Amino acid sequence: MTELRITSLRCPSCGAPLDGLRRDTVFTCAPCRLAAHISNGEVSTFALRFAPVVTGTDLAIVRLPLWRLDVEVSATGREDGLTPVVWVSAFHQSRVLFFGDPGMDLTEQAIDLLDVEDLPEGTRLVGVTSGPSEASEYARLMVTHILDRRADVTGMEISVAVREAQLWGVPFAHEESARTLTELNTGRSYSTLLVEDFLEIVSG
Repeated sequence: MTELRITSLRCPSCGAPLDGLRRDTVFTCAPCRLAAHISNGEVSTFALRFAPVVTGTDLAIVRLPLWRLDVEVSATGREDGLTPVVWVSAFHQSRVLFFGDPGMDLTEQAIDLLDVEDLPEGTRLVGVTSGPSEASEYARLMVTHILDRRADVTGMEISVAVREAQLWGVPFAHEESARTLTELNTGRSYSTLLVEDFLEIVSG
């Protein structure tokens, strides 16, 4: 007989219902700055951070979830230029090779974000379909790809150890008529089609 396990979707800190969408595996409590990953009935909690809107814009702001991973990278024959912070998109992406990857762009430009102290009322972060284990696996591929673009890594032993994972809400400016999202730190624009659950994320 299959054992049925029921997991409470309430914040372990304040007791309020956690926020999320139907396909999410990570649920959030913005006031408590807490993210809860649910896997096989087990709950793991992580820090939840929100990056500020760094430039003035009249466009609507959409916050998308990205994992920020502090990593320790070792590679034979390489002692410099190794990326200590890796960003991995936590939302369900579509056609990354065509539309681009915000996590890769933030990582390649070595951007580290500040955590905003005061959140606007009603701030939410939903659409988190990738957990920390998936992010860690993708981070290893990303670091290898970045190193390979700098020099041939054939035969090189590369080790990537994740020391800490945080979930971040990163602001994007939404140009509805053009159907684009612009990440305000890199200035890179992406089609809203990149975000598979975009309509659910913006409508909540």
